[in-house]
Amino acid sequence: MATVYQRLRPPKAPNLQVAPTEYEQRYHDQLNNQLRIYFNELDNINGALTNPNISGSMLTFPNAAFQDNTTQTGSVTYQTPLGFTQIDTANQFALDDQTASFTGSRALTTLTVSALASGYIYPGMHIIGTGWSSAVVTATIGTVSSTDNVMTVTAVTSGTLATGQYLAGTNVPTGTRIAQFISGTGSTGTYLINTPDNTAITVASTTVTAYGTNITDQLTGTAGGVGTYKVSTSGTITSASLTGRVTSKITATVAGTYNLQWSGQLSSLSNASETAYIWIRINGVDLAGSTGQCGLLQRKSAGVPNAMIVGWNYYIDLNADDYVELFWLTTSTDVTIKSSVKSASPAYPATASVIATISFVSALYA
Repeated sequence: MATVYQRLRPPKAPNLQVAPTEYEQRYHDQLNNQLRIYFNELDNINGALTNPNISGSMLTFPNAAFQDNTTQTGSVTYQTPLGFTQIDTANQFALDDQTASFTGSRALTTLTVSALASGYIYPGMHIIGTGWSSAVVTATIGTVSSTDNVMTVTAVTSGTLATGQYLAGTNVPTGTRIAQFISGTGSTGTYLINTPDNTAITVASTTVTAYGTNITDQLTGTAGGVGTYKVSTSGTITSASLTGRVTSKITATVAGTYNLQWSGQLSSLSNASETAYIWIRINGVDLAGSTGQCGLLQRKSAGVPNAMIVGWNYYIDLNADDYVELFWLTTSTDVTIKSSVKSASPAYPATASVIATISFVSALYA
């Protein structure tokens, strides 16, 4: 029979009575009883903490787990953040965005940025602005079958929904994304969404616009600024103010030493051996010595990639409100970090492109 442990409760100091001016046995008996109860609570907690059969099982430590359900493309020249679409758990952590504001137009699959107002334009960013929508739907958001943040799409005005798209609409928080399909497959049906701070929201029936066009590489110009970029969809859109957004920042709310672990599904369609370089940034600064070099063999045959799963862990120190990101470069644009849908025959679940977990190790040493 499994033992069930209750969460530790910090003892509350007793509110001791004021002593009478003269000796009174009843007062001393009550005082001793209050102190006895308090010391018993302290003994219980100390016993639980030092019991080797329990250790820290009744303590709650900061921890989080995230994954991405889209295939991510890298650049051979420009550093690219790894993004996340789905929050699995976030205890004392938040998932935040890198954003950029700029002026740009599109001709076929080329985005021309004529001015950068703020931020840095990264490959992987989704573009949000007039004319860039991937789908427009009518939907509600709420709790369905005990699952929070389920978007129920009742009508589709245009386009197709997809995992990873950013959503905009009345009372929909900025940065909300489609995390995974439930019953919907791009049209009407239900979808799991993630809000930036992982809070549950309720949205009455409204028009929701989804944005899925993303920047796949920079072609010319100043890194992250004015220049030309390759985007994932084709068309002609006149110059306008745009926002770029990628959800890549894992932000801590409690200072400490953390164990950051990650894994990725690398895939290469190149007919040569290639390398992917993956490293850590903390608060926008590269962490010295954190780059991992991943070698991929040439493709198996035309259209059949060579694939491998890679992963490792790092111990990192974070203060409250610090954020950590994973960045990567590759020697060929034929290399991706790939997601895949579940298989019916043979049966196995879907594959996330990237999974990251972060867990508290200890308080920071002075």
